Amino acid sequence: MGLVNRLSRPGAYIEFVLPPALLAYFLWAWRVCTSPFLAEYIADGLDLGPLVAVTYRYAATGLIASVSAVFLRLYFLPTRFASPPVPPPCISNLEVIFEVPRPKDGKAGLITHDEAASGGPLVVFCNSDTCGGRWKPPRTRHCSECGRCRLGFDHHCLFVANCISAPILGPFTALLLLAPVTVLLLAAPVHRAVIYGARQAWASAGSNARVQAYWGWGWSWVVPAGPVARYAIGFLLAWSDIEAEDNDMGRVEIGLLWGIGNALALITAALAFWQVKQIFSGELGNDVMRARAYAKASDAVRVARAKGEQDTKALAAMERFTPEKWFFVPLEHDLYAGAVVPVLPTESPYNLGRHENFDLLVGRGRGWRWILPWNCVRSGMSTAEASVWPINGVVRARLEMEAARLLDNQSDNRT
Repeated sequence: MGLVNRLSRPGAYIEFVLPPALLAYFLWAWRVCTSPFLAEYIADGLDLGPLVAVTYRYAATGLIASVSAVFLRLYFLPTRFASPPVPPPCISNLEVIFEVPRPKDGKAGLITHDEAASGGPLVVFCNSDTCGGRWKPPRTRHCSECGRCRLGFDHHCLFVANCISAPILGPFTALLLLAPVTVLLLAAPVHRAVIYGARQAWASAGSNARVQAYWGWGWSWVVPAGPVARYAIGFLLAWSDIEAEDNDMGRVEIGLLWGIGNALALITAALAFWQVKQIFSGELGNDVMRARAYAKASDAVRVARAKGEQDTKALAAMERFTPEKWFFVPLEHDLYAGAVVPVLPTESPYNLGRHENFDLLVGRGRGWRWILPWNCVRSGMSTAEASVWPINGVVRARLEMEAARLLDNQSDNRT
């Protein structure tokens, strides 16, 4: 995707600013958390002693370095990371069960060797943007932000300016889990000082000359970000005027660092809960978003029909985001290469079970040790694994039985 196309996306401008800003925040946090005045406050102000102060400094360095390393791993992913390869022999030779597009007639049926050899409807290729006819395996989606197909596409993350896909879910999930823990531990010693400083600033804002001058400026309601920013800036001005009356812990810098950190912790904690829940269920973020889009379109169609109208856009969206899944099942037969069989609405073909799902996408056989930075920065699923997804055993057995039944019925009809 060219530079002009990238700049036409609103998210591109956020990506240019947000990741460097987060890296700058990590550096700022490390500088403050390892500063002599904070060590003195922990040792003497909180009366915890020099040993705790030194331990805190080393812990701050280790935790911030860990979060930064995982973040950088995601930020500097190669452009072609998780791009689909050429179809492997097991797909080209139709030797395995894999997801295929819905048949045009919407009916299960057998596929002859001649139909399979001609390409037919089984293997999908992408001609959008830079893909240029590249194979599009099951659970692969074309990212409109990057202009590329990604194996096991989850979502495009503006925080790291990259796609999050199955092969990189390990470090992404680790980042979401490590960030709130890091903030919780490192912010704990300064809670009392921050709350005290905030109360003083709030109490003095009404009588502070600089604050009143700023609030008296008419454009303060607009610049930089409306009424909310107007009062926030006034609050910070009041805080900056009372800082350092007793010690360095009263500085507004500590309050800003604490506030931004806790906001990031809340965001990442919520995202971590959602991400782990998805992983346990065997779903990817794209699966969830498609289900929501289908439900929204379905509601729109229902409302339109109640009015005696037809919503063509909603109908097209329902067709695009349909939850139906169809699989090719190979058969050992002289005439037929296999059968195309639908999954039942109650079946989840990619749900292998909570433990199996987590191990496939994140754990990789390392147990709890997967979250350690030197483990999680390694890629999760390989390209080969993300090209041919494993299927739930119960669903697989039913698909094979249905394919065998179709073959038996065809044989009976021929005789």
